[in-house]
Amino acid sequence: MFAAPRIEYGERALETLKGEECSRALVITDKNLSKLEFPEFVIQNLKAERVEVYDGVEGEPDTTMAFKCSEFARKVDPELIVAIGGGSVIDLAKFARVAMEVNIDPREVRAKLNLRAMGFRKKAKLVAVPTTSGSGADCTLAVMLKHGNSKISAINVEFIPDMTILDYRLVEKMPRRLVATTGVDALAHGIEAFLTKLHNDFSDLFALRAVQLILENIEKSYDGDTAARAKMHLAATMAGIAINNSQLGAVHALAHSFGAVFGLDHSMTIAIFLPKVLRAYIPEQRLEELAEKLGFSKPSHFVKRIEELIENLSLPSKVIETVEDPSGKLEVLIESAMKDLSFRFTPKLLSREEVADIFRNVF
Repeated sequence: MFAAPRIEYGERALETLKGEECSRALVITDKNLSKLEFPEFVIQNLKAERVEVYDGVEGEPDTTMAFKCSEFARKVDPELIVAIGGGSVIDLAKFARVAMEVNIDPREVRAKLNLRAMGFRKKAKLVAVPTTSGSGADCTLAVMLKHGNSKISAINVEFIPDMTILDYRLVEKMPRRLVATTGVDALAHGIEAFLTKLHNDFSDLFALRAVQLILENIEKSYDGDTAARAKMHLAATMAGIAINNSQLGAVHALAHSFGAVFGLDHSMTIAIFLPKVLRAYIPEQRLEELAEKLGFSKPSHFVKRIEELIENLSLPSKVIETVEDPSGKLEVLIESAMKDLSFRFTPKLLSREEVADIFRNVF
């Protein structure tokens, strides 16, 4: 099955919401976006008799935050949920849409769990409005939540939003640092989707085009080019569709582990681990094929380009720049990474010692 939501895109794509008439609507966002009046920008396009706003999303969400958001949604009982924000906001909205109808713990959700049999009737339509260009959460069936020293990846087809709206105006003034971190996250999505054991002709199509667009536009987007930012916004969703249909790999497994243990931003850890994991894959047939399709004569040249890109975006290449003495947690990091769902889909099976070497290489 190929899974993707309806996609509306363009400079005034938010106007699509005017066709979504309802009695009760719920807007889910975070406090920073509330202060910047992003919800008002969305609400003015809604045709709803009553609109409630939940802006309790903070940082990278955990299970407690997911339950709070779900309880709020249950009280509002909306017919339409609009999630406006980055991946954290959208993931919470995806879970809340299900949990407002079905009393379930995200740790219990599995890909083959029949939520319909448990009472889920999709009472509310879910529209994702991403304000960053990286997570791809607006089109995936996964909900990422922190729980202790690990991250939960709750996966179910019912989590996929009904529609994603890519309005270029929402990313025109995105801070450069956010352009950099989320853009590299999207790049990793495209690369890993192409490399994973579960890749297929459909996912390859979206993954390859996403990587091409990102390599062509991320540095121009970082410098404020609005046309490049529009291309990056499209590429992030393309990469999200790719991972939705082929999964991820060791880059995300190690980044999930490190981010959960040390409380670091997901996109920042992706930038640190992406080139190191790709070098550990060499030689690998799929990586060679990807490099060739992108115009690089060797996989090592492709990885070198990524390293240069990360440096040009002023992102760290070592965790010592963000965390003091991480070596004391090495065994915890290894254990968590190798248990991560994404680790099982790596194109090349990495041994425990190889994983340890990658961690040591970023310290």
